[in-house]
Amino acid sequence: MVDGLFQIVIEKLDKNNFEVWKFRIMNLLTGKGYWEFITGDEIKPLLPENPTQQQIQANKTWHEKARKVLY
Repeated sequence: MVDGLFQIVIEKLDKNNFEVWKFRIMNLLTGKGYWEFITGDEIKPLLPENPTQQQIQANKTWHEKARKVLY
């Protein structure tokens, strides 16, 4: 599933454009709902020894979103 994250072109980071690059990346990730992974506000749900289906799904969803941030 493509969510459009890779369809947006952001200028490559260099020593002269950090503030502009940072602003664009923050806006991109905020718009996609991923900024919380960067700030640490999106916490990985713990899986107890005998997890419920809802806990398993929450954990799976967290991993899917976290992968999108990294890749």
